[in-house]
Amino acid sequence: MKSPLRIGTFSRSASGFAENGDAVFAKEWNGQALLAIVDGLGHGTEAALVSTAAKNLLTEIYENDVKQIVELLHHNLRATRGAVIALARIDRTNRRLSFCGVGNVEARVEGEPPMHPASTEGVVGMSVRKTVKFEYKYEELDFLLLHSDGISSRFDIADFPHLKQDPQAAAEDIVKSFGKDYDDASIIIAVDPHNDESKDAMCSVRVSDALEAATATQTAKTKAQEMGFSELDQTKIAIAVSELALNIVTHANGNGIIELGSVSEPNRVGIIIRAIDHGPGIEDSNFDVSYDPNQSSRRNGLGIGLGSVQRLMDETDIQTQRGIGTTITAKKWKQVP
Repeated sequence: MKSPLRIGTFSRSASGFAENGDAVFAKEWNGQALLAIVDGLGHGTEAALVSTAAKNLLTEIYENDVKQIVELLHHNLRATRGAVIALARIDRTNRRLSFCGVGNVEARVEGEPPMHPASTEGVVGMSVRKTVKFEYKYEELDFLLLHSDGISSRFDIADFPHLKQDPQAAAEDIVKSFGKDYDDASIIIAVDPHNDESKDAMCSVRVSDALEAATATQTAKTKAQEMGFSELDQTKIAIAVSELALNIVTHANGNGIIELGSVSEPNRVGIIIRAIDHGPGIEDSNFDVSYDPNQSSRRNGLGIGLGSVQRLMDETDIQTQRGIGTTITAKKWKQVP
């Protein structure tokens, strides 16, 4: 049985108001968790009525899909002044994160591969043109943070090194340092204690030009040799890294890194490779073509190389967002006697 998430929350009203127009919600059950921030429009009593009504409804419908929850909240809050809302559901059993938000509520996620959920414009209960659900399959989820716009988004997580060990203290410190006196301010932080377990550190190689791409390739071959892979598999791993690294140089203007590490499962160990770039991302229409092993990424301009990587490695996964970047994760396994 998994240990509960380590959760920190803090919410306070705007200066001069007795009632808080924000609400924070957290619920865990059967390896699942739903986290939410509700920010009723305005301040004081009327805003508090909205956020309270939304929180009460969440206690009844928390098991639904996040997009369905937003739609139900939108329907049930029509008689109110409305609210902006962010919902995140963590499926710890299947390692999936889903997010749906409307309005100015911010989400930050630290994990692997990188995840960048965002809210759409609108006001729940008044005007929601479109609800969008972001869904990710993750290897690691270090923490999830949601906060209302009563907290400036300019804070740096690195300034709160105790966040993972004591999210409650970190939540209070963030509001104290970056909360806006004239607005209600709320934050929720969830940390997965499972990630406290020791794990091999990832080796990171920056890839800004062809020379650094060659360095990443040699580093991968050396690591594969140290892990006891056969010469054939060492070559396959090196070719896969070379393809990914050169595509960072060619299609992301050298704005990326190659990460290398080890992973283990019962009866097998493996090498994990992550190619992380901050390039233009990949259009959905290119996905099927990119997996074609007969296509050359540098020839057709897709900037993926997944055809070769998929053929050479045992597992591949891609996460991409237009204008933000792409993360490609690949694994090669070695059986353990």
